[in-house]
Amino acid sequence: MLGSMAWLGLERTIRLIIGLLVGSLVARHLGPEEFGNLQVALTWTALAAVFSNFGLDTILQREFAVSSTSRTSRIFNTSLGLRLMGAMLGFCIVLLSAFLHESGPSRAVLAVAAFTVFQPVGAIMELWLQSRGLNRISTCTQISVLAVGSGLRILMVYAGAGVFAFGAICAIESMVFVTVYFFISVKFGFRFSTGYISKAELKSLLSDGIPLLVSILAAAFYQKLDLLVVSRYCSPQQTGLYGVAFRLCEVAYVLPIVLATVTVPRLARAYAAGPELFRRGYEACLAVSVGVGVVLTGVVVLFAPLIVQCLFGMGYAEAVSLFQIRGVALFFLCLEIGRSMRLIQEGKTYFVMIAHILGAIVMLITCPVFVKIFGVAGGGYSFVLTMSVPGWFAALLYRETRCDAMRIAILSVRPDLWLKSAKFLSQGHLDRMYAKNSGGTNI
Repeated sequence: MLGSMAWLGLERTIRLIIGLLVGSLVARHLGPEEFGNLQVALTWTALAAVFSNFGLDTILQREFAVSSTSRTSRIFNTSLGLRLMGAMLGFCIVLLSAFLHESGPSRAVLAVAAFTVFQPVGAIMELWLQSRGLNRISTCTQISVLAVGSGLRILMVYAGAGVFAFGAICAIESMVFVTVYFFISVKFGFRFSTGYISKAELKSLLSDGIPLLVSILAAAFYQKLDLLVVSRYCSPQQTGLYGVAFRLCEVAYVLPIVLATVTVPRLARAYAAGPELFRRGYEACLAVSVGVGVVLTGVVVLFAPLIVQCLFGMGYAEAVSLFQIRGVALFFLCLEIGRSMRLIQEGKTYFVMIAHILGAIVMLITCPVFVKIFGVAGGGYSFVLTMSVPGWFAALLYRETRCDAMRIAILSVRPDLWLKSAKFLSQGHLDRMYAKNSGGTNI
């Protein structure tokens, strides 16, 4: 388990560093206006890609891990059919948005980047490799594809290419991703079989996948809509500046997600071992989430001028305040991830789904109004307000989760509890308690 987690952490760390450095190089080359066009195109494709994902990642990894070879083939055929249909729907959505977009260059970028919605199809093979414990192979494949895409971007920068070339690279990278994973999966034993979609597997996947799809779609909607609204009401120059803040915040999201990736397996075993052990583990995870949120937000607010200047240069100096505003939402993101650990383990995923839907509604209502009132900064204000809904306010709606809202309020001003909880988790106390209660080995 530790080896697998280490490989996953390595892949995300390398992706974080290379993506940030190469992305800043591309932004410097293109300038705010063209970089804004590229970010808007990629945001549209990211929203459309949710349909091709279909909310099946966790479900497929679980089913691949426990299913026989024949059932694995049926699951693959069924999930592939679902994702292809979703990919075609997403492809049409992006092409329609390209047709309706006002500027010619933006239409061209959208049309090329639309092909990235097919990447989740290749992710099925990635999930199969991970379910077989082949995380090292999966990580090396991901890094290789990332290296190809990054190398092409650097080459285009030095060739003086325009924004269309970088949209094309995104499409090429997605096609390479799908192709490479196909051959790697075959090499390590996956057997593709021709067949029809299984009605039984389709029913099983849809019953679990649709609630997750709605939740993921709502979350993707409220996390990305602000950039699209800014591009609609503000100048291309302002859109590019906001795109830098948008991009930096997306990079910062990796840190709390890695934290969740590390702690969720332990919390799952604690839940199976008994309510008292789960309670202690969850309280420690929530305290660490609050602490990470406060520290991460503080770093963004204090060091935003240095980060923007070092990475993007003085041409993006006006993006500093936008990064600081939008960075406040990182606190609520950490809260949401911390709270979701408990809800998912207890099977209360409908709480998560409703919180995400409420967040999407708040974003849809407030973002256009705030942008019209406050200008480009209004997108950041709306984003912070929106993230506070699933992060904290939604906890007040249900009796079962109100204790979390009160606990978060207390933890926000108790750094001693952050440190105590981090020590509890890092020194393996939860692992040893699990082993003692279950009579098994450490996690």
